[in-house]
Amino acid sequence: MASFKAIIEHGSDKAQHQAWRHRGPIGKLYNLIVNIKGSSSKKKLFKSKQTELVDDNKTSHIKILRLVTNGSIQ
Repeated sequence: MASFKAIIEHGSDKAQHQAWRHRGPIGKLYNLIVNIKGSSSKKKLFKSKQTELVDDNKTSHIKILRLVTNGSIQ
């Protein structure tokens, strides 16, 4: 059986999905993020659902968060 790192770096999408799935809840979260990032309609839905209104000295602004994978900064 190939190592997790080797599968993530060189495996097919299906193999990567299965490797992450075996990592438990964190792997399932990773797969969810990849699924959302793979579809523009899902990204729009995510953006609309995770919008947070922040009250800052009687003014409100919207804080939009982005999904990232593998520790990258986007």
